[in-house]
Amino acid sequence: MKILQLGNVANNGYVMAKFLRRHGIECDLVVDNSHIFSRPEFEDGEFKKNYNVKEYNPDFSNTGLLFKTDIKIINLNLGLCNLSGLRNLIKLIKLSRGYDVISSWDSYTIFAYLTGKPYIVHLPGGYPKYMRGYNFGDQINLPKGLKGRILFYLYKKAKFIVLTMPYQLIDLEKFGFKSFSFVPLPIDTEKYKPIKSDFYKKLHDKYNASLIIFNPSRQTWSVKGNNLLIKAFSRFVKEIDSSAHLICSNWGEDLDKSYNLVKKLNIEKNVTFIDPLPKIELIK
Repeated sequence: MKILQLGNVANNGYVMAKFLRRHGIECDLVVDNSHIFSRPEFEDGEFKKNYNVKEYNPDFSNTGLLFKTDIKIINLNLGLCNLSGLRNLIKLIKLSRGYDVISSWDSYTIFAYLTGKPYIVHLPGGYPKYMRGYNFGDQINLPKGLKGRILFYLYKKAKFIVLTMPYQLIDLEKFGFKSFSFVPLPIDTEKYKPIKSDFYKKLHDKYNASLIIFNPSRQTWSVKGNNLLIKAFSRFVKEIDSSAHLICSNWGEDLDKSYNLVKKLNIEKNVTFIDPLPKIELIK
């Protein structure tokens, strides 16, 4: 069997392709290279120089990047509303003829459907929010909005749906889906393993802190709850440990709101924002 992973949401398609190949299944990957977290280089690459590149349309040319993979990676920025995206869609349709099944991620299912090939759907964390109209917890019988209705139809047409979060089971059961299963995202134990390092001591010495909290999530309050964390941390600093330090990621649509909240709570000396780290550096 030959599988094409379509849509590398948060590099999950790349990780899945790696695991399938390790188990003897031929699998290639289509990525949208316009966002840094859709670039496999940011997942497995080592940066010998500056890795502080732009979130959108990242340029790795001056980073001393070391990256090697046996996965065939095809860069196609797909779209339906622009000429470039449509041209890439035609390329995808031709490309898909060489595969038995397409494994699509989230809304890339639209493009999987247009190829005419059998497809399965992977739902990453937070989904199927499109089908719920973003109203988490509401009793919605039908999906809201054009995108939600389209995806509802295309998910129904899928051969199978793979859920990555257990709470998604409730959603799909409510909407009458039959062919689905919960499969957690794989963890690469060749990367995620204990290592000897003095980083812990250096970090505590740098901030002169007895406790350091690291929150690498993007600043998106409605999904990640960063505002709740910052408020809770403020109480902790003022009521329990004034030396504690919080390290947050310097990205996301609510980044300015997080800056302002930290300032409003007067905990600026206890909070540091750092640029997103490549996965290898993040693990270290």
